[in-house]
Amino acid sequence: MDNRLYGLKGTDVKRMAFQLAIRNGIKRPFSQKTGSAGKKWLAGFLRRHPQFCVRVPQGISQARVEGFNPERVATFFN
Repeated sequence: MDNRLYGLKGTDVKRMAFQLAIRNGIKRPFSQKTGSAGKKWLAGFLRRHPQFCVRVPQGISQARVEGFNPERVATFFN
């Protein structure tokens, strides 16, 4: 997801882990009520896989959105 410039929140990762466990029939201690893995699972996962980190996505200002158009990008690369 990072290669596509789309960050994931911790809650997204926990929800995806829960869905993956259900689809693959993996026994899990996850909560059926919340539909996601817990905070301890996420902390353990990140500890076992240090190449991953959870980042907080940031919003983009309106000026930056307006400035990123095909004409300006073409001008930059020319």
